[in-house]
Amino acid sequence: MPHALTRADGYRALTKEAETVREAFFLQWYHLGRRSLLDVLSSETSLYSDRIGEIGSRFDAYGATISAYAGAGQLTTWLAGTRAGTGMTTPDGARRSTARFAYQR
Repeated sequence: MPHALTRADGYRALTKEAETVREAFFLQWYHLGRRSLLDVLSSETSLYSDRIGEIGSRFDAYGATISAYAGAGQLTTWLAGTRAGTGMTTPDGARRSTARFAYQR
């Protein structure tokens, strides 16, 4: 479970770098004509690939966590958030009552 989240964090860092590269390539292509359109499209592909990788890794981690709780017979308790004193946490380490599973930029 933690490995998928670590991988997702790595993809997030790659996404930020890819956004910077994409912006630079676009500006060089648009204003200076120094990059080919193929370079711009390649950087777009890299950016979206990294975003998909991050989302997929987070989904895998959350799915593994849910499976683990279900296998231990604790899924409904974890979803209800009633075991605050037991150390039961969400995949990202937050308490269940404050967890948000939506994609965050």
